[in-house]
Amino acid sequence: MGAPLSDKSCIGDVGVTVGNSHIGVVELSSMVIWALMELEKVQMEVGKIGNHNVTTENRVLEEADKIPEENGFLRSLQQHSTLWNTKVASMSRSFRWVPFLPVQPGDTFLRALLLLAKHTLKVVPVMDPIGKKVTGFITEDTALRLLSQCSGLEWFDAIAEKALHEFKFEDNKSSRGMLHLNGANTVLDAVSYMWEHKAECVPILDHKSEKIIGNMRVTDVWILLDNADVFKRRRFAVINFKDFIWSMTLQELLSIDIESNHARTRDEDERDAMISPAALYLTEDWRPKMSDVATCKLDETLKKLMWRLMRVHADCGFLVDEDMHMLGLVTLHDIITQFIPSLTQFSQAPPGFFLT
Repeated sequence: MGAPLSDKSCIGDVGVTVGNSHIGVVELSSMVIWALMELEKVQMEVGKIGNHNVTTENRVLEEADKIPEENGFLRSLQQHSTLWNTKVASMSRSFRWVPFLPVQPGDTFLRALLLLAKHTLKVVPVMDPIGKKVTGFITEDTALRLLSQCSGLEWFDAIAEKALHEFKFEDNKSSRGMLHLNGANTVLDAVSYMWEHKAECVPILDHKSEKIIGNMRVTDVWILLDNADVFKRRRFAVINFKDFIWSMTLQELLSIDIESNHARTRDEDERDAMISPAALYLTEDWRPKMSDVATCKLDETLKKLMWRLMRVHADCGFLVDEDMHMLGLVTLHDIITQFIPSLTQFSQAPPGFFLT
């Protein structure tokens, strides 16, 4: 899902690390979305050059100029050496790297929670203080599961048993700025939305009833790597005056996602075991279905929302009314912050890292 970044200037001539060489964490999903948007820029430029007689938004490409996309995302990226050979440092001009704020094996879980909450992190690296190597990561999802093991304790239940309307999540910044797409939008629409708004997910509504039917998360860009047809049909394209590539709608993507997950779907007993104290680890080869959405009504408790988020392995949940119409958004960060009273008033975002 990601990798720590190191500063080569901190590495000595004989390969010995001088001080802490780690300067950040780069997420795979961010790199994939960056590459997709860069490919779109190339596509637009090729379209302008490929046929000067076409003035429509969807320009016709000459066969010689057409970007080969039949073999999938990575092969298409390899066709463009400028993109394929882009240095990681150069990407800092386009998207934010996650700051590197580690904990050590001897640190408390509270310290990890403080870092996640105060600095709006998705992941906290665990570093060996002797070898100066990253030995693991604590994610927001892991933190939520560990917190849930405190269920039954007075301090935990005093917060978790509150109704969601008491937290005013529907009035927070995430909810106020929340947009949505419907099932008729294209895959590229969703990717572009997440890129433009730096969003972790985008809700998908039925275009007729406006009820929530799914959500696309940044981690769902994996499907564009795994499925060449999804990548090829992520948007409408005109090959020539007779041949078209019809774009894949989000409704179609939801169906494909369900089918691709079917072979790997765990039974209910195994899913329940994931929430038990004996099975806090995450199985890496399983990605939750886009149609598995964690929803709650305002009169339901924070604890219920936490369990639903863990059950579907989601990093955000949605507040809905009785008719499943959206009212707001709740992220894992929103929930974790509730359990750290000293940080609940932390409203100003921390200074950005690697921003230009």
